[in-house]
Amino acid sequence: MTATSDARRTESNAVQNTDSPSGENPRWRDRKRYLWPLGLLIPLSPFISWFLVDNLRLGLFWATGAWLLVIVIPII
Repeated sequence: MTATSDARRTESNAVQNTDSPSGENPRWRDRKRYLWPLGLLIPLSPFISWFLVDNLRLGLFWATGAWLLVIVIPII
C-alpha cells in the first residue's frame, strides 16, 4: 500500500467517526415535514382571495395574502 491510500483511508474513517462519540450515525428527522405543504399558501393566496371575494361578496378578503404572511405563518 502507498502512503496516499493510507491517508485517504484515515481521512474517510475520521469523517465517519465525527458524527457522534460512539461512532454510530444519528438519525435525523425533519419534525416540521408536515408543514412543508403550507408553503403553497402564499403563492395560492391571490386565488384563495379571489374565491372568497367572489363567493362571499366581501372585498375584505383581498387582504388574505397579507394576513397569511403577517399573522398565520409566524404563529406556526
